[in-house]
Amino acid sequence: MNWYALGADFADALHLSVCGTAMMYSFDRGFCKAARDAGVAPPMRIVTADAGEN
Repeated sequence: MNWYALGADFADALHLSVCGTAMMYSFDRGFCKAARDAGVAPPMRIVTADAGEN
């Protein structure tokens, strides 16, 4: 709930909470950047339709 209180939408906060320390894959570059900038992100990879993961 801390991530939700920091401004993440509920679904994003839920995904962060269940991920723990496992690699998190997302299509949402903005979400990944915001989580990294806030210092609350587990290891993350951005998945793109044309290039696989970045």
